[in-house]
This record gives sequence, structure tokens and C-alpha cells, in this order.
Amino acid sequence: MKHRRTILLTGLVIALITSPATADPWYEHYANAERALEQQEWTVAVQQLNAALEKKGDSGARARSYGMNVVEYFPYFRLGVAYYHLGQFDAALQAFETEVRLGAIVESESANAELAEFRVLAEEARLAQMAEREKRIQDIVAGSLAESARLEGEGQIEAAIAEVDKALAVAPEDAGALAAMQELRETLARQQRAQELERRVSQLVEEGQALLDAGDYEGALSILGEALYLQPDPDIQALLDAATSRLQEGAVPDRSDEESRRIERRYAEQQAAELEARIEQLLVDASNSFEAGATEASLVAANQVLALDPGNPAALDQIARAYTVINRRLLGTRPGGNIPPALRFVDLREEDEKGQRVQIIRSPDFRLTGIVIDESPVEVSVVSDNHEVIEPRLNAQTIGDFYLTEFSVELALVPGMTSLWLMASDAGGMNSGTEYSVLYVRPLLREPWFQALLLLAAAVAIAVPLWRSRRRRAELRRRKFNPYVAGAPVMNDAMFFGRRQLVDRILQTIHNNSLLLYGERRIGKTSIQHQLKRRLIDIDDPHFAFRPVYIDLQGTPQEQFFWTIARDIAEELTPTLEGLAITGSTPSNYGYRDLLGDVRLIIRYLQEKSPKTVKLVLLIDEVDELNEYDPRINQRLRSLFMKNFAENLVAVVSGVEIKKRWEREGSPWYNFFEEIEVRPFDEQEARDLIKKPIDGIFKTDAEVIERIIALTGGRPYLIQKLCVALVTRLHEERRRKMTVADVDAVANVQ
Repeated sequence: MKHRRTILLTGLVIALITSPATADPWYEHYANAERALEQQEWTVAVQQLNAALEKKGDSGARARSYGMNVVEYFPYFRLGVAYYHLGQFDAALQAFETEVRLGAIVESESANAELAEFRVLAEEARLAQMAEREKRIQDIVAGSLAESARLEGEGQIEAAIAEVDKALAVAPEDAGALAAMQELRETLARQQRAQELERRVSQLVEEGQALLDAGDYEGALSILGEALYLQPDPDIQALLDAATSRLQEGAVPDRSDEESRRIERRYAEQQAAELEARIEQLLVDASNSFEAGATEASLVAANQVLALDPGNPAALDQIARAYTVINRRLLGTRPGGNIPPALRFVDLREEDEKGQRVQIIRSPDFRLTGIVIDESPVEVSVVSDNHEVIEPRLNAQTIGDFYLTEFSVELALVPGMTSLWLMASDAGGMNSGTEYSVLYVRPLLREPWFQALLLLAAAVAIAVPLWRSRRRRAELRRRKFNPYVAGAPVMNDAMFFGRRQLVDRILQTIHNNSLLLYGERRIGKTSIQHQLKRRLIDIDDPHFAFRPVYIDLQGTPQEQFFWTIARDIAEELTPTLEGLAITGSTPSNYGYRDLLGDVRLIIRYLQEKSPKTVKLVLLIDEVDELNEYDPRINQRLRSLFMKNFAENLVAVVSGVEIKKRWEREGSPWYNFFEEIEVRPFDEQEARDLIKKPIDGIFKTDAEVIERIIALTGGRPYLIQKLCVALVTRLHEERRRKMTVADVDAVANVQ
């Protein structure tokens, strides 16, 4: 990389040394211009400033010239000063405005103040110049129109037109001069048409006389008849009579309408051809006269064209050029100064240790943007230091008297230094240019050797997990891994499939209602209760502090019912209660009032420890046992929820036959619970339970899964039981792929 950068920098230095753009640096032209301004050599100053701008078109308060020297570089301000002293105040104001738009001059308090003073002086001088110019224009227009009227009265139409040309040269929009010119051109057109008609008739008479003398009486009769039609005249009539008598017809025959139209068409065609040739010749005369310096003769020829062909663009252009010359001669004006285009970048360059301004980037994708300011549309070209031409994107818009052309250049860089040379050219042929250097320092991540190292690391990162995964699968197969659970409730969250929406529904309802889960045996009610307990412990509710307690009533005798509830609550909440003592009765002597007191004590204690509303959730499983108890026990339990702790106590009970019994109106639980049926899995839930626990360890296909679902009817217990046997079979036979034959074999055994 180091050698490559050295080569690039060496090449750039050689290119800059041999380049015409640096053979005569911008700062030398700028220094020459400042000396010319001090010596009041205004034209020399303009020339030197334009030369400086061709090499550096962007201003700067601290522009580095040579070595470590910096100068204030405000070329447009200095150009405006030169134009001001040359009396070209519009150009001066244009230059001042350009310098202001570039913005760099505000960094120099003295130069900015001086520019403001010159702007005021130039504006005042321009207004005074305009007033004086307007007075002279009015005098010229009045004198020209008066002289034109006199010449027209004497019949000198072309001379009269030449006088009106003077007025229009200094006041092209003057209504009186325009009307006078229009009238004179129409008069000239009539004269030219009359002269052309007279010439044509004279030519026909000569041809007719010649034919008559030659004895061609019939030809003479046709030619002289056409002449008489174009211009009735006794002499022509006499010649026509002579031709007729010699043909012994005795009288001149009347011309038919068709013959008259034929003559008219023929004349019109000849006239058009002659008119086109005449106009072409007049345009040539006008151009030649103008190039020879005979401005008035050029105007005469151009006006004759407009008299014959109003609106002729070539004649109008020639007249405009002639008016410019006459305007300068009459008003003493010179061509206005043209301001070279001004360049402004989104400049992100910084000075390096050598004083060179360079933008340092870490990505090869480079974009340079900026604007060109000029009083006319501009073209922008960009060339890199390896002579590659880069096409910029341009977007031009007008703001006041200026054109603002936005440009952007995009290119992919190679590591090292790259210099771009930008040149802007306006419609007047003025140029400005500048150089922009950018250093691409390729980051470590983009180095080829580092990328290769990253690829190697990525390969290792991919290979190691794959290796570990294979080892894990091998280890699981060696230990005869079997994730399915047959008979016991599902306690592992990773194995809890298919009931998440149902659990979410319960969690959304449990704030205010007790719920009843019912369904056939081994459908998953107990697993749901355990999942609810885990979720309630983890949930962060903004209003409630849930305290879940799981209670299994299976095999609980009636006389130990209330003690069983109290015991399970105390055991579950022991860490939270922090040694709080509850009633110490024996199981056989513990009754409803004991439970009532202990629950009240526990809820009060929990509420004191929490800013949220405490919600004690009893998750009571195998609640079918209540159907065999004394109805008074059910009534007392209901009253526990309804009267004493309605705000703090809620239950989720699950059973099989409980729904049928409690739907009766005589049941103490009638209309107490929101009922939710626990159904078999749908196809997707069953598919997840079958496939996901062994995914990556054993292989299954769609036919195997569909066969298991068909055999189990989507019941999770049966699915788990069948899958336990299938995985055991695969371990025994040292196989990884499960088949339909395996499913049928295991199902037949069970």
C-alpha cells in the first residue's frame, strides 16, 4: 500500500508540474492583478483576474499560494473594482454579487466592508449613468424621427429608413420609431413592387416587339397580351392591334377568364422566384457590407428584405447586429464585462502537515457536490488526474439575474490520492476552474488480507456450531434422548405446544373473572394450569400483583379440603410471607373459618408489601372432587370468593364432569365461572408438537406426521405417548429417520 501511494503521488506531482494549468499558477496572476489595480491599469487587472479564475474559481479567506504562504483570494471582488473604474457598472455589480454568494469574503472584515462600499458606489454610478443615457436616447430618437419625416416628404424612403434605424438602435422598444419603421417599410415595399411590375412589363414589350419584327405575329400577340393585362397602356394596345391586323383577324379578341388566370399564375410564379433570388442577394449584400464596416449599407439591404419578407429571421438578426454597432457609436458604450463562472463546493477538505487541502475518506465511494454561479447557463467538465473524463450531473435554476447550476460527481476511488480538475464555461466563453484532492485511506476491514482473515473466521464460526450441533445430536442419541412426556403434565416451557392463545385469553380475563377449564381426560388441562402459574409469576402487570397457587384436589377427603387449600397457599407463598404464622390447627379440625382468617391475614400482609392490587389466584385442578362433597362446602367456598375477597381472590378451576353438574340452577357454582373448553390440537398445533422437539435430531416427513395426527385425533397425550414409543424404537434400531411403518408398528403395540 505504501509503495502504491508513493507511485500515485509521484504521478500527480509530475502531472501538475507539466500541466499548463500549473505552469503559470493562479496566485501569480492574482498578484499581477493586484499590482495592476494599484497602478490603475484596470484592463490589465481584468485580464489577470480572468486568468487566475481559469485556474482557481473558488474564493477563500486563507487560500494557500506557495510554500506555507496564505493570501486572501477574492477575485470576483477585485474584478468588480476593475470594472467599476472602467465605467462598466453592471459588470461590477454582477461581480460583487458573485463574491457575496460565494460567502468566503465574510471571513475578512476589512474586505467585506470594502466590498460593501464599492457596491454602493457602483449602484449610484449605474443610476447616474442610466439617467444620462436615457436623456441622450430621447434626444437621438426625437432628432431621428424628425429627419426621417423630412426625407420621406422628399421621397427619399431609404434615407428615411436609415434615420429611423438610429432611433431603434438606441431605443428598440420606442413605439413611435416602430410605427414609423413599419410605415416606411410598407412604402418601400410598394415602390419595389411597382418597380418590379414596370420592369416586367417593359421586358414583355421588348419581347413582343422583337417577335412582331420577326414576323411571329401569333407569339407577339400572346406576349403583348400578357403585358397589356399586367399594365393597360395605349402604346402596348397599339402594338397588339398591329399584331392582330397582320393576322387579318380584324379585332383584338377578348381574353377569357381562364387565360387571365393563366397569365396571373405565371406572373405570380415568376415573381416568387425572382423575389426569393432578390432576398437571397440582399442578405448576402447585408452581410458583406456589415463585415466591411459599412453598417448603414448593411441596414439598407436588411430593411429591403423586411419590406419584401416581413419577419425574415436572417434580416432581423443582421439588423440587431447593426443596431449594436450604431448604439455604441451614438451612446459611446463599450461591450459589457463578462464575469467568469464562480465555483463553490461542499468543501470537506482539511490541511495536511504539508499545507495541502485534502479530503480524507474511508470509503471508495466518493461524491463531490457544489454549485456554479454565473449570469448565463454554464457547462461543467470534470477530469481526474489520470485524464479520465467524468460526466457530472447538472441541475440549473435561475435566481434573480443569476443561473445557479448544481453539480455532483460520483466515482469509485482506488487507495491513495486522487485529484479532480473542474472547469466551468459560460455562454460568453469565460472559464473558471479549480482542483479538488481526496485521499482514500482504505480501512482495515477493506484490506484484502483482512477480508480473507474474516472469511476464514466466518468459516470457523459456521463450522464450529455445526460440529457442536453434530456432537450434541450424537450425545443425545447416545443418551437415548426422548423429549416427549406421556402421562405427567408438561412443565417444560419448550415442550408446551398449542395452548398459547388459550393461555393468553385466560391472562386477559383473570383480572376480573374466575374461569372454568373443562374437557375430556388427558386433554392437557393440568399442563395449562402449570403454564398459567409460570406466566403469572413472570408477568409485570401495571395494576395487579399476581400470586398464583396450584392446588391439586385429586384424592382429597372432604374433611381435609379447607386445610389442603390453606397448606398449599402457605407452602407456595412461604418466601413472600417471610415467616408469617397462620392457624396451627390439625387437618381434621381445620374448617372454613380458619381458612377465612388465614386468607384475610395473608392478603392483608401481601397488600402492605405491594403498591399494586394483590390478586391471589387459586389454580385448582381435579375440581370434580367437589361434586362428591357436602353442598355446604361448595357454598362456603363460593362465599369466600363472592363476599369476603372479591377484589383480591380469583380462581381457575379445571375438571371433566364439572361443567354438567355446575350448569344446573341448583348448583352453588351456577353462572359463577367463565367457561373455556379445552379441545384437541388443530393440525398445525399437532404438527408442531410432533416435529419441533426432535427437529435436527431425528428426521420425519409429512406422511409420518399426518399418520400420527390421524391415529391420535390431535389429542396431545396420545401424540406424546405415541412419539415416546417412536423415539425409543429409533434409538433401539440406531436409526435417525422415522417412517410410516414405524408409526403403524408402534400404534399396533399400544
